[in-house]
Amino acid sequence: MPREYRNWTEQDNILLAKLWEQRATLTIDAMAAALDCNPKAIHRKANELGLIHKRCRASDIWTPAKIQLLCDMWPNHSAREIAAALGTTRNAVLGRKHRMGLDHKGMARTPEYLEKLNAMRREKARLAKATLRKKHKVFNRPIMGTGKAISLPVLPPEVPISPEAPQGEPVRLVELKPETCRWIVGRSDTDKLATFCPGHRVAPNLPYCSYHHNISYNVQARRGRAS
Repeated sequence: MPREYRNWTEQDNILLAKLWEQRATLTIDAMAAALDCNPKAIHRKANELGLIHKRCRASDIWTPAKIQLLCDMWPNHSAREIAAALGTTRNAVLGRKHRMGLDHKGMARTPEYLEKLNAMRREKARLAKATLRKKHKVFNRPIMGTGKAISLPVLPPEVPISPEAPQGEPVRLVELKPETCRWIVGRSDTDKLATFCPGHRVAPNLPYCSYHHNISYNVQARRGRAS
């Protein structure tokens, strides 16, 4: 069983101070094994002795040999395995890897690689957006001129186009009938609601009379093109 914190001696403090100077090559677990204690006791005692604030310089930790070992091991080993081999922490390995510009395969981030990586990210974002649109049934509106042609209401050929608007008192909303033209001509003075054309629709499937149907769908122009 590892020794507890309260069983430390002065010789243990001296040994810990010497081991802490080799923090660049020794891990906390290695110090704990040398002193026959648990890693928490190492942290607690180092903090009490004021050793934990004495950090080593990055140049002392990352020697050229360690950097070369990191580059050799990174493609095929995890950050934790590299940290154990280098005698440092996993976060230190990841931070150094990021500063060196290595990707997950150990390759340098050249401009060609970055362009390829950005293209992959854009394609991934496009696929994710398309999946969300399909899931929530959201579709883009068709571009003008490329969508399917809209079929306009057809005026029966035997119905003549009236050259003048129907005469009469405008019909209020409450007075609408199935055969009344739905063309709005103004507003009522009493209830400020819309008033409609007094004419009658020319066919059950058409909303307006022949005069307003011609205005809405430009029937004369279409008949001229057809002829």
